[in-house]
Parts: sequence; structure tokens; C-alpha cells
Amino acid sequence: MKKRVFASLLILVLLLSASVGCGKKVEESTSEGTTGQEQDSEATTGQELDNEQGPITEGPLRTVSLDGTLDGSLDKIKNSSWAKDKSPVTIKWFVAYDWFSKTWDPEKNWGDKKLLENTGITVEVTSGNVEKLNTLIASGKLPDMITYNASDGVMKQLEDSGMLYPLDELKSKYAPEMDVLESMMSWFRNKDGHWYRFASYFVGPERANPEFGGYFNSHNGNWVREDILEQINMTKNDMHTKEGFMKALEAVKEQKIEYNGKAVTPFMLDYWFDATVERFAEQFGVDLEDKEGNFVNVMRTEEYLESLLFLNEMYRKGLFTDEEFTMDKTQKDTKIAAGQVFAINGLATSETGKRNLWLSDENAKLGYAGVIEGGNNGQSPIIKSSGGGGWCATVITKNCENPDRAAQLLSYLSQEEIMLDNNFGTGVYQVIDGKVKKDQEFVEEEKENPQAFAAKYSLNLGLLSDTCVRQKYEGEPTTWFEKDKLEAQTKRNAEICNSRAFDDVNPEGGTELAGILERLRAHMRQTLPIIIMASSEKECIEQYDVCIKDMDKLGMKELDIFRNERFRENKVRMGIEYVWPRNQ
Repeated sequence: MKKRVFASLLILVLLLSASVGCGKKVEESTSEGTTGQEQDSEATTGQELDNEQGPITEGPLRTVSLDGTLDGSLDKIKNSSWAKDKSPVTIKWFVAYDWFSKTWDPEKNWGDKKLLENTGITVEVTSGNVEKLNTLIASGKLPDMITYNASDGVMKQLEDSGMLYPLDELKSKYAPEMDVLESMMSWFRNKDGHWYRFASYFVGPERANPEFGGYFNSHNGNWVREDILEQINMTKNDMHTKEGFMKALEAVKEQKIEYNGKAVTPFMLDYWFDATVERFAEQFGVDLEDKEGNFVNVMRTEEYLESLLFLNEMYRKGLFTDEEFTMDKTQKDTKIAAGQVFAINGLATSETGKRNLWLSDENAKLGYAGVIEGGNNGQSPIIKSSGGGGWCATVITKNCENPDRAAQLLSYLSQEEIMLDNNFGTGVYQVIDGKVKKDQEFVEEEKENPQAFAAKYSLNLGLLSDTCVRQKYEGEPTTWFEKDKLEAQTKRNAEICNSRAFDDVNPEGGTELAGILERLRAHMRQTLPIIIMASSEKECIEQYDVCIKDMDKLGMKELDIFRNERFRENKVRMGIEYVWPRNQ
């Protein structure tokens, strides 16, 4: 089998594929290609838009020529706001995820070149964690733009403190062609009547419908090495029960399966290991809304404990090790890419690794295997969607000296063509009959060296992505990887629930409840590994009981009351009485 050394990690903010679920994670970015429409060089107010900004009907289209020069067209928009003033300006953008990185290099990267030549904007990205973001807020030294979890209280705190420009006003004045859903603006509208947060992966009714071509999907699923599954004489269907899933993991260990001379780990926890526990609880049939329509804290459910016991049994049988709780996302992706993992729950960690593994060895397929079809309660699984209420959100701060250019940058990045560039690569595809077709020469180039391909063609700024756009333009799969990805989105063996009502239930930053939430998160992250690594089932249950009691002492009951109130308010905003399918 061919061996490759992977020098860097391409993070698709598609990925990640969300959670994911509530912590949406990085699924793919998305956007559309366009026809060649000559831009008017005369300065205008930006209001003169082509009447045909809709779907691409002509083809083929190339957004960048083979030598990297731009063709000067974008979404059929005449006199676009971002083209009015192309004088050099730098926008400083802080992304509050320490795993995210973006190197600006318009000399070598086609996406950066295209952005710079279309807008005159240089993007300076720095990243960190939420603690660094809080430090920036406290110091008042905010960058031009900030990206963090769309529904996190700190974003509401920024709005209410007057630190942000209202995006609705900037859009109206400087960037009227900004492509944003009315349902998103309504959902994130502040009590002052303004809209501040441009959320990624928000799924609105305007696009999640057959006419547009979008639909709900979920990060909750299990992925297994198909070649190893065949080697242990089992099938994906065998893994649709708890017993079959466990049996497959045990077979990998007992048969001492290796890949390229190295032992294969039977199971890997997602980097967000708390999300793994919640996902298995959903697979085991938990209900996250009770019969009276109240919010259910998943940590208090029998299915959550069942999930902990399931993982504890794996641990005690040596099917994963302590290092699962200390490895970072890059290390986990690298281990998957090296072929050293048999099974994983959740797409967020596995997306990049499984892709690179398959590119290095077409027989090594970490393929979608569906979900476990229920647990001890006998109920069929219902899994939450990814992106119902958005993943991360981007805002423009009042420290920004050029809010007009920042708004025009958001407008540029919101266009479908740029979303497609983020997802497929700038200039490497055509849009034919409304569907993306990646040119074969670029397919081969990517396969030969995916890191070099990403460095050259990926804009890697998919922080405004709309999954439905990619779904609309995504063509028939031409490779196993694309086929598996599509099956994971469309061939589910579980019902998917729109997660939006669950996504915006946390208290605003700076409040007493927000402090309680942070303490609870920290306690959970410290305690879950202890519970999962318990020496016996009895100890696991005891540790779980202690954890719940400790979290109640820290204020979890008060937080549950607040979340239920917010959950009910969200359902009113959505115009529904019940959100959980079993209650409808």
C-alpha cells in the first residue's frame, strides 16, 4: 500500500462537518459558481444589482483560469459593493477556535488571489480560544471581526454591550447584495431590533426544501473501516445493534488487526468526547423534549448513563485507551489518516483524516455505517440535525476602522460562488447544468498531494458557509469519498430532528448563569473521563451519580430552568408546540 507523509491539516469549516450537533463543528463550506458578467467600473451606491442573481443556468463556468488569472465575474452582480473601492486595506479577523488556522498568501493561493483582486482586501486571521476572546473583550482591544459559536452567550454580550456594528445597517448602506437568509436575521435579531450575527450552517426554510435543493443532515453517525470489517467477517448492518457494534470492536482487538505494521485502535472518541456521549444517548433512543414540551437535560437521562456504561465497557475491554482524552484534534486526524483507527462516532474529527487515508490507499475506506438502532428502552433513535440554528457566527466590531470594507468582505464571502470555492477549490471545477463538476486533472492533482492542493486552491474562509448551497450544486459522486459523504447525509437509519430550538438556550455572557455554565462545562470535561475509565460498571454508575450531584451544587438545576424557558421561547419563535418527532 502506498505511504504518504501528511505535512499539514486542512480544516474544512464543513466539517465539520456539526456536531457538530449543538457544538457545530466543522463540516464543509459552501457557495456557488457564476456566469461571466462584466462589471461596471463606475462608482455606484451598490444598489444596481442584476435581476438574474438566481441559480447558475449557463455552463460551463470557470471562476479562475488555468493560469490562476481571474475572469472578473461573480454571481452576475453588476457594480458589486466589494468592487467599488479596491484600495488596499487589511481586515483583522479573530477566530475563537484554537484549532483553526488561515495563512494569507495571494501569491500562491488562488482563493486569496481571487479575493484580493476582487476586493483589494487583505485578511489577517488570528485564532485562539474563548478565554482569549474574553480577554480581548475585557481589554476593549477588539479586532475588526470576530467569529465564535453563534448561540454562545458571549456573542449576545458583545451585542448588548454596544461593541458591534449592526449588520443590517451595514448591509443596507454598504453591501446590499450580502446573501443572507431572512430567517437567519429574524432568528438572531437583538431586542434592540438589529441583526448583528452572520451565522454559518444555519438551515432556514428558504433553502431547506426540494425547490432549492437543501435538506437537514446530522453529524451523529458511526464510521468504520470497510476493509477491516470485511477482514473480521462482519458487515455494517451487524453494527446497528449495541451487541454487534461491541462484537466488531472486540474482533479487531482479538485478531490483532494491523495496518502498515501498526496496531489498529478498535474505537476512537471524537475530539469533543462529551459529544460522543450525547450522540450515543440519541442512538439509544433518548427523548430531548418531554411529553409536556419541556427541555430535557440529556445528562439526567437513563440513556446518557447507558451511553457512559457502553463507553466504560469499551474502555475496560481495552478497545480504546487513556490517550483518547488527551489527544488534540490534529493528532486524532493524523492517527485516522495513518490507518490506525477502526471505528469512530461523529464526523467532525474523522472527515479530514478519513479523506487523507483514502487518498493514500483506495482500499482503506472509513465508511459511513449508520447508527445503532436503539438501546435498552426499545425506542428507535432520533438524532439532532447539524446546523439547524447555525454553528459559528461572525460579527464586525466598532473597533473596525473600515466597517464598510468589512461588510463588503462578508458580502463577498456570502456569495454562492465563494462558498463553492471553499468547498471544492478555487478554479478547479465547472458548473454544468446547475451542478459542480471538478475537472479530472484537479482530481488527480488533489489525490497526488492533498496538502499542496489545499495550499494552492482552498480559500479556507468558509466561516459563513451554508450547507444547503453545497447540497444544491453538488453533482453525482465521482469518487468513493464523495459517495460515502452523500450517503452519510441522505441515507440515514434514524429520524432527524431540527436542532434549532435546542441551539440557543444558554445564558448571556457576563451573567451569573453564564458563570455557572462555564463552571459546569469545566467540571464535566474533567469528570467524564473519570466516569468512563471507571474500573467496574458499579463504580461507573457511582461516579455518574456523584457528578450529577456535584453539578447540581454548582447550579445545574437553575440552569435547567433557564434553558427550559429559552427552549419554549424558541419554539414560539418557530411557530411550533413540539419539536421532538415522537411528540408530534
